[in-house]
Amino acid sequence: MATFRPMTVELTVHATRGYDTISIRPNHRIRFRHPGYRDYNVLLDLAAADHPEGGLDYNTALVACGIVTGNTWGGWFTETVDGVRVEPEGHKILRKQDYFFHSPNAVDGTPYPVIPTFSEWAFPHNNMPACWNDIGLSDTTTKVYSASSLSTAINTRDRSCRMSLSTEALEVAHICPHQESSWWISNEMSNYLMNPSLAGSSSIDDVVNVILLRSDLHKGFDNKKFVFLPKELLYEDGTYTSALVTHLMLPSPELAILYHNVPLHPVNGLSGACLLARFAWTLFPLIRNFLLRNMPRTLTGRVLSPDGATTFSASQIKDLLDKQSPTKSRSQSPKKRSRDEDGRADERGENGTEDATPVPPVNHKRRKAVHPTIGSPRAATCIGSSDHGQYSPPSAFPRSKPLSSNIDLSNRVAETLHASQLREQWLKKERERSDPDGTWEAELEWLREAGDRAMDADEIERWYIGHGTDIIT
Repeated sequence: MATFRPMTVELTVHATRGYDTISIRPNHRIRFRHPGYRDYNVLLDLAAADHPEGGLDYNTALVACGIVTGNTWGGWFTETVDGVRVEPEGHKILRKQDYFFHSPNAVDGTPYPVIPTFSEWAFPHNNMPACWNDIGLSDTTTKVYSASSLSTAINTRDRSCRMSLSTEALEVAHICPHQESSWWISNEMSNYLMNPSLAGSSSIDDVVNVILLRSDLHKGFDNKKFVFLPKELLYEDGTYTSALVTHLMLPSPELAILYHNVPLHPVNGLSGACLLARFAWTLFPLIRNFLLRNMPRTLTGRVLSPDGATTFSASQIKDLLDKQSPTKSRSQSPKKRSRDEDGRADERGENGTEDATPVPPVNHKRRKAVHPTIGSPRAATCIGSSDHGQYSPPSAFPRSKPLSSNIDLSNRVAETLHASQLREQWLKKERERSDPDGTWEAELEWLREAGDRAMDADEIERWYIGHGTDIIT
């Protein structure tokens, strides 16, 4: 079993969860400034959720600033532009609102260079921060899978969402995003593959670069709300354990309470290199405010300025960012779902990832709402119920085509009314068959009458249940 290497900076974070160890306030942030500029010098503005009164893990901050300044892991912080080096005590949490980040590669009189975009960032092979090496790798993950069987491989390995342990609505999430396959290839990330036979753009689909997440968490992950990174956690018994935890990058009280600084459930075979790349991909959009301040900046990059730092004008920076801005979002997947010869949907999902399970055939069922918290009972009417409290099942007929210039509107209206009548006839027959005593009709009459008057607690519960709402007690 591989273990974490010693961390370059000792730090401590509580392993317990809740309001007493983290912050859920969106205004708790820390600004990291560039000492080479007098004005408009905020390089990064990061969420500070590691302390209930606002704070950020010291090592996380060092790595973040090191990434955007060209993998300078030996940097340090000061509270003033020419102040003394900050050496946090106790839990190694930065608590001030402003710090200056100093790069060891800075030259007197010249602002140290900044990497402008993820595509310009060169991966630090053989120079990763010590705590990122071999994160989660284990000798127990030995079976090699092809890219075509990625879904099977991750279901076998992870079995459930690695954040929530949920076993429903699972998706295969890429650590280094699938749309960054060009960056992946040019930075030779195939060095970290479990299956060395994968080549080209398909190499990004190796098991070391994917994790099983619930669909809503996958969406938050791709929206850069959080990342997975290593921290050393202090437990109540006084012991310290290195763990891969969820770290929030954007404000979200719910995600913070549930997952911030909470270790992932065991994952064998993740690559620390891929996780570092994901951290970088999430960070770089945050320096756009620094770049777009209508003033020259000293920049560098693997393609932009391979021979060293160069000063770029404000207009050159704007043109650069416009050219390298991402053109695709998660909702615009590189490969749309298609139908194969058997009529099944293609298993490749959004953002070029594979769904955790094959797409099942469409099965129209009545949808139920979660117990609502809105005051008015009428506001709780669930999907599939009409404004009058009568349930209307989803249509069993194909949806009509959109309106067009060659379709007569009156014919469309007639078709819609006819379909509605057929649905009502079907529903009436089903109710007569399943409820010969007429209990349903009596209940409908009660629902109509009760909705217009005050109700006691038992009646309110009956009203919600009658409208298809699940009551959670």
